[in-house]
Amino acid sequence: MIHDCLTKIVIVLYLRRFSQRCWNIPRPFEEAHMSIAAGSKKRRHTAEEICQNGTPVALINGTNTAIDNWVKMIARSSGTSMDWCNATGGKLVKFVGDTTDRSRIEVAITSYKHLFDGQIKERFAIPAPEVTSPSPV
Repeated sequence: MIHDCLTKIVIVLYLRRFSQRCWNIPRPFEEAHMSIAAGSKKRRHTAEEICQNGTPVALINGTNTAIDNWVKMIARSSGTSMDWCNATGGKLVKFVGDTTDRSRIEVAITSYKHLFDGQIKERFAIPAPEVTSPSPV
């Protein structure tokens, strides 16, 4: 009896781990998609950090595998920390970086748009850089 229960538990745990690998289900503390040259000073962000603090890039629909592969291509091409999160109405692609990184992402999205096996529902505008007025002397 105990042996049967332990066998079932082991099988369930194995299948759960196998299904996460096959379907590319993002795990909370998994490292986000990023490609940085060796010796770079840029910090790698976790998927959780990107989903909580990242700037939205696009709202998309598609299979998890298609989205995951496409976001990896864009992250590699632009050299930024990117990931996608579940959101109402689709999947939200986010990044952590500055306006220069955002511009590189836009170029990569335009370049790889035809390779995405899904639908780009909305692309968010690049935020305008903050301009500070000089203080009077």
